Amino acid sequence: MHKVSGTITVVPPFKLSLSVHFLEIFRQMSDEQELIDGSITKALMVRGQTILFKVIQTGTKDSDPVEYELISSVPLAKTVRENVINRISFFLSLKEDIAPFYEIAKKEDSVFYPVVKRFRGFHHVKFLTPFEAVTWAILAQRIPMPAAMKMKQRLVESYGSSIEFEGKKYWAFPDYSQLKDLTVKEIYAITGNRLKTEFLDSLFRVWKRIDESSLLKLDFGKAKDLLMEINGIGEWSATFILSRGLGRMEQLPKNMKTIIPEIHRMYGLDMPVEKINAIYGKWVGYWLLYLWTTSLITNH
Repeated sequence: MHKVSGTITVVPPFKLSLSVHFLEIFRQMSDEQELIDGSITKALMVRGQTILFKVIQTGTKDSDPVEYELISSVPLAKTVRENVINRISFFLSLKEDIAPFYEIAKKEDSVFYPVVKRFRGFHHVKFLTPFEAVTWAILAQRIPMPAAMKMKQRLVESYGSSIEFEGKKYWAFPDYSQLKDLTVKEIYAITGNRLKTEFLDSLFRVWKRIDESSLLKLDFGKAKDLLMEINGIGEWSATFILSRGLGRMEQLPKNMKTIIPEIHRMYGLDMPVEKINAIYGKWVGYWLLYLWTTSLITNH
């Protein structure tokens, strides 16, 4: 095995321990990484190569860098190493300055500010790639979570790749090149579901003209429209993908039914979503993330 190590600077405040705790309770990504002693160990695919990364923040300050170790079966080219480091930063939102969100909560939302203080240093943890986020959005629609997770596991173990290190096997989600030529029959063998097969087939055909940089640069509404060219991706799913897959936090999903009880518990019955939007503006997605995380921890 070949190893490369180094550090990644963060935009403070950042506490990796909070990211680890989130992954411990976020069911949609459970068992997809190893979480030990405040570290995250996870596999990913870059240009057809499977790489294992381990990250940890050993310092006690919320400005301390994240230390990384990359493990691979062959030496990593400089461009691949840079790609992996950038993907780690993206995954954990290491370079995101969330101080404006904290200032808004402190000045304009005294009810919610204790939550912000509790999770100070928690940055958004995304899916490793938006392609994985879209795939999950399709698999998870209208079926029980365990069934969707089994479908994803079959997809990963059939078309992803793995790397073994210290007696443990780590699976990496397949990149687009591994899935773009799958036939309907091959997709159905994974899902056993006609609609999901149809939607995944559409994803694998459409994704070739969608790229991550476009989804990041486009106006939020236009980015949603682009994603909704994929069969099975509606407005709610598109907003989810832009948030959980790209870190675009400037809008809330239109259907807030699942989170309304949490709003009522936090604020009482007289806090409309429109007022929350007015308070937080482009940071409203972070407000939702912190509220949702509080709910996950409470119900865990």
